[in-house]
Amino acid sequence: MKTPLGHTEGYMEESLSVAFATRFCGGGLSYMALILNKKYMEDECSFSYELLYNAVFVIESLRPGDKKTGTDLHNDVIRWKCIKNGTQSQLFTVETKAKLFSLFQEIRQLVTKGVLIPILHFEMHGSERGMQLTSNEVVTWEELGELCRNINMLIKNQLIVSLATCKGAYFYKCIEISRPAPFWGYIGPKEDSNQYELLEDYTNFYTVYLDTEQLQDAIIALNVARGTNDYVFINGDIIFEILFEFMDKNYPSKIIRFHRLKHQTKAINPNMNRRQRRGKLMQNIEEHDPWEFKRRIKNQYLMK
Repeated sequence: MKTPLGHTEGYMEESLSVAFATRFCGGGLSYMALILNKKYMEDECSFSYELLYNAVFVIESLRPGDKKTGTDLHNDVIRWKCIKNGTQSQLFTVETKAKLFSLFQEIRQLVTKGVLIPILHFEMHGSERGMQLTSNEVVTWEELGELCRNINMLIKNQLIVSLATCKGAYFYKCIEISRPAPFWGYIGPKEDSNQYELLEDYTNFYTVYLDTEQLQDAIIALNVARGTNDYVFINGDIIFEILFEFMDKNYPSKIIRFHRLKHQTKAINPNMNRRQRRGKLMQNIEEHDPWEFKRRIKNQYLMK
């Protein structure tokens, strides 16, 4: 009989697996982007997904003197496309962190009532750390991820996030593999970007997506209109395919896992002697099913 998780070393083995997966996801964009660019951003790659949405919200927070690219994108493209296909659209201008958090609370209330399944598009300055608001306050990627997670949980992993921010690809930093996903998928630039190019690229993206609802075609339009590959598209299925590939190649051996966990056994089984505790630990390591672990943690993240 397998040991119940959360009570003995079986939990420790699970914790080590989660910690390993989390370290991978937080280890930097370089490995993930390398694999993404090689395997998932090619023209022949297929994104055949049918997502539910009934609104596109543009959230803008730019500096004084900036071209209001979010306003232009909404008023010139998104608004008219949404009228045509019978969905809602709205432009929100927020200056401070408090106003942004308040807006998310309002969106969450509408989602809770079952009247809203939004796509969220952000027009702000960005960095590897997060997004900068008009007030010069920074919303870290982790903070934005928490805001989005609260919405994504309510709509059962249907949330699409697009980021017209420099280094928006670094939104991956909000991923916590042991918690429900903050988004179904997101799109963001890998590096610093010109505001006019961002406007042109997202004009192409939303024109195609709102006309056809073909995500693959919209992503291709985003990346290839100017002959570039400047944007990363990441969703949960891609994250886990990369993660599991990485784990299969790099996961610690049973002996290494035993030595990492052996000093924690006394706190979990204080009534056993040292030999009994370590024997129990090795038994749990032998019984640990990595494939079942992968299935369970993926389903939890994707809310299946």
